[in-house]
Amino acid sequence: VLPIWEGTTNILSLDVLRSISKTQGQVLQALMKEIQNKLTTATKSTNPNVQRGCELTSQSVGKLAKFLEVTFADDPAMLQVAARDFAFSLARCYMASLLLEQAAWDEAMAHDATIAVRWCEQDLIPAVTNHSYGYYDKKNIAMDTSIVMDGYTNKPLSKM
Repeated sequence: VLPIWEGTTNILSLDVLRSISKTQGQVLQALMKEIQNKLTTATKSTNPNVQRGCELTSQSVGKLAKFLEVTFADDPAMLQVAARDFAFSLARCYMASLLLEQAAWDEAMAHDATIAVRWCEQDLIPAVTNHSYGYYDKKNIAMDTSIVMDGYTNKPLSKM
């Protein structure tokens, strides 16, 4: 039995990158526009928690866009290293926009705004955070490979 190196989230994350590449970024632009539309709707709320959540989410989306624009301009293939964190970042920002849209709804429950802002106060963009720690540079990638592969040999196991 061989280990499964690529789990479901990793495969789905690579599929997100494939989708972005195949559409030349149009699918990403559509998602970002959808998030922005939901935030625009939510900012009409007078609830300070909703306003705070909108600010936090908008800042996170801006940082994520800059991360893509600047970080991987020279070597787009390096985005594969950050694929899982990037996919989670997209998902968290989208979920934040949905929660804020719900909280800003006229028929929203009082606790909807609290739920939304609590979601928005977490790290919505782990790809950006982990990049700031240097996780995606070549030195750390080599170290990660060493950690995973340490002790692995291509020799058959001896008979027991």
